[in-house]
Amino acid sequence: MDDQEQIPRIFPYDEDNDEEDNEEDDDEDIDNENEDANNLDRQSDSDEEIVFLMGMANDFIQHAARILQRRNRNPPVPFAIFNLNQYDNITSERLFRFRTDEILDIVEALRVPNVLVLDNGSKFSSLEGVCIVLRRLAFPCRLVDLMPMFGRSEGMLSRIFNKTITWIYNRWARQLFTWDHARLTPAKLEQFAAVIREAGSPLQDVVGFIDGTVRPIARPMENQRQEYNGHHRVHAMKFQAVTTPDGIVVHLSGPYHGKQHDTAMYRISRLQDTLLERVKDVAGNNMCIFGDQGYELSPVLQVAFPGRDNELTAGQRAFNKAMAEVRIAVEWSFGHTLQYFSFTELKKTQRSLLSALHVQYTISVLFANLHSCITQKNASVGKFGLSPPTLEEYLHD
Repeated sequence: MDDQEQIPRIFPYDEDNDEEDNEEDDDEDIDNENEDANNLDRQSDSDEEIVFLMGMANDFIQHAARILQRRNRNPPVPFAIFNLNQYDNITSERLFRFRTDEILDIVEALRVPNVLVLDNGSKFSSLEGVCIVLRRLAFPCRLVDLMPMFGRSEGMLSRIFNKTITWIYNRWARQLFTWDHARLTPAKLEQFAAVIREAGSPLQDVVGFIDGTVRPIARPMENQRQEYNGHHRVHAMKFQAVTTPDGIVVHLSGPYHGKQHDTAMYRISRLQDTLLERVKDVAGNNMCIFGDQGYELSPVLQVAFPGRDNELTAGQRAFNKAMAEVRIAVEWSFGHTLQYFSFTELKKTQRSLLSALHVQYTISVLFANLHSCITQKNASVGKFGLSPPTLEEYLHD
């Protein structure tokens, strides 16, 4: 018997069975490893989905926070109901350029519908709309500055302003863009020529004065070369106006590119055809308007003698000086518009791609004419002694 004690076996030992058991154990271990790997893959995919969803949720929360932050930056709308009667005449003239009773007359004369409807279904009165337009055009101001007065948000004030001024433009711009032959009769034109002669004009049949005006605008993103006026060194749009000795702008055309010359504007406007057809005295003879050296001489458009003073004769210099003293009336009309409705004077607010600048200036000229009609005052009245038409005479059908 060996020295090492034989360890008894409880179960009989079978080498073949032992090998089979080992193989089964190995197979089971492989299956377990595969199952664990699959579980890990599924767990990894699930984790990636959770991370993705959490990222989307975070982006949504940040976007919502930015929206709320923008909304919170908007000033609160004050609780106010616009009432024109709360302003006395002095305050009303400073805010709207007209007295309260004059504003009511303007609304009636313009024939604005009592209620106007915006594209979002909101409604507002014609009086409120006209007052917003007058207040906005009277002086360069922001929409937020109008909120306490009208109790409207900036967005609503912008909609009401654009709706009202567009309605007025579509209805009454013809008073400026076309020759008002119903009011400017041959007898009236003869009256114009008479007061101009009495003021010192050497010409006998001049009924009005023509000139162009440069309205500076913010530098546009497009067509910068076309809008740039080299003479004034500014980006601008131009208008052409004819003013009669009563201080009324009887014809306005534009806008034109800032680089456009006065002669080019005159040709594009086809004003000469209108003058040949409409500007005649009682006997049917053609009368004329007067312009500076920037225009070409024609039967219906007389101009100053071109050249420097040292190049002209004494008679030519005397003629130019006498005509310049009466031609100043057209410059006064430009100044009258900007004096009372100076919103278009601030260049930074005049963004041609964002606003209808030609509509704003055209309606400013129209309201300046209405101001002359109502107050019966302007610089030309003092010069020529001829009263402007009444509101009813000017705004006729």
